[in-house]
Parts: sequence; structure tokens; C-alpha cells
Amino acid sequence: GPFNGPYLTRCMLQVPSMSDNADKDCEVCKARAWKYKCSKCFLRHCSLNCYKLHKDEGGCQQPSLPVSSDTLSAEELANRVPLDLGDDSSDYVPTRLLERLRYSERLKELLHNKHLRQYLTALDCSRHPAKAIEKGMKEPLFIEFADECLRILNPELEAPAEI
Repeated sequence: GPFNGPYLTRCMLQVPSMSDNADKDCEVCKARAWKYKCSKCFLRHCSLNCYKLHKDEGGCQQPSLPVSSDTLSAEELANRVPLDLGDDSSDYVPTRLLERLRYSERLKELLHNKHLRQYLTALDCSRHPAKAIEKGMKEPLFIEFADECLRILNPELEAPAEI
């Protein structure tokens, strides 16, 4: 299923790991500590300006590890435009309602599952979220998560208890 195997990928934003602290200087400006890595060649840089300078120089090598075509690169993520809701604006959920999710103990329990968290991360990074959700709706754990979210956001839809 989609909860394991190669489908689980991370967004292509590269962040330093704890073991990468040996050389802390930005490899472009050498003036500040690096915070990011190029998604193609893993060059360490400190800012968007240094990233742009690096890109303008060219010479990036593709990573030797396979990269899933279902995820966005760091550059694509940085260039994202605000979501146009278009005809689907009826599906928009206001932030004040989304805040309800934060306080659900049941959601917190479900999110203790590593596979669900990984799947949600992959879904968030997916170029085709509708397809990813469709796959997820075949997995009992994802269905349980989605149902709980809907229950919290739409309490009026809960069936009254039979007497």
C-alpha cells in the first residue's frame, strides 16, 4: 500500500543534519553559517541570495540518489504561488475551524503512527494530491484519520445516538 515503500518521500527541501556540523560556513559567501543545501548538488548555502548566485553559476550535478517525480523540488516549492481556489472554493475550510483539529486527542493518537505521518508528509509534497488522497482512501488508517478530521470539522453531520 501507499504507507510503505518508495511512495514515501520527503519534500526536496534539504536541511542540515546533526552530523553535518563539521564545516558550518556557507559555501557561496563564506560569511555566515549554512542553513540549507541545494537539492541538486547538496552545496551548503545560507540564504536565497546565495542559492540564486549558486544557480546562476551553473554546474549543479544531479544527486546520485533517485528522486521521486511525485515531489516538488526546493526551487519549485520556493516559486509556488498562492492557491487559487477557483470553482472549489466551497471546499475551503477557514482557519478558525481548522484550529479545532489541534485539540483532538483522537487525532493526536492517530498521528503517533509513523506511517500515517510519513504518508501525510508525502501527500503534502505531492504534485498530484488528489491521486495521493485517492490511494490513501484505500488504507484503513488514512480513512480513520480523514473521518476523524471530518467529524471534528462537521460535528453537525454526526448521526444522533439511537434511543
